[in-house]
Amino acid sequence: MPWHFWLEVANVLVRRYRYEADDVVDTVRNLDAVEIRAVELNRVLWLLMLDRMTTLGLTAYDAAYLALAESIDATLLTLDAGLAAAAGPRTVPIGPRRLAEVPSTYQVAQPGEVWARFGEYLAQLRREVLAG
Repeated sequence: MPWHFWLEVANVLVRRYRYEADDVVDTVRNLDAVEIRAVELNRVLWLLMLDRMTTLGLTAYDAAYLALAESIDATLLTLDAGLAAAAGPRTVPIGPRRLAEVPSTYQVAQPGEVWARFGEYLAQLRREVLAG
C-alpha cells in the first residue's frame, strides 16, 4: 500500500464512522496482523502517480495505489469502481461500489503530452534509483 493508506484509514474511521481513538488503534492493530506493507512514494513513483492522475482523471490518492501496483506488477483490490476501471485487468473489484465520493472533474491530459519535456529529469531520477 502507499503510505497514505494509514491516513485514509484514520480519516474514514474517525470522520465517517465516528470511531474513538482507542477503536482506531484496535482496528490498525488488526490490520497490522495482515502484514500490510506501506511504501513511501519516491520521486519516480510520485511521477507515475501524477501521470495516472492526469491521464486517467484519478485523485492523487487513487493514482498512488495504481502507480504502486503497476510498479511492482501487483493486483489491485478496490471497492472503488472508478479506480477499478482505470486499473483494467490489473484490478480485482471487491464489494459494492464506494458510496460517498463525487466523481472528479479534473481535466485529463493526453498520455505523453506532459512528459516529453522532462526526459533528462526522468533519466536522472532513474539513475538515482538504480544506484540505490
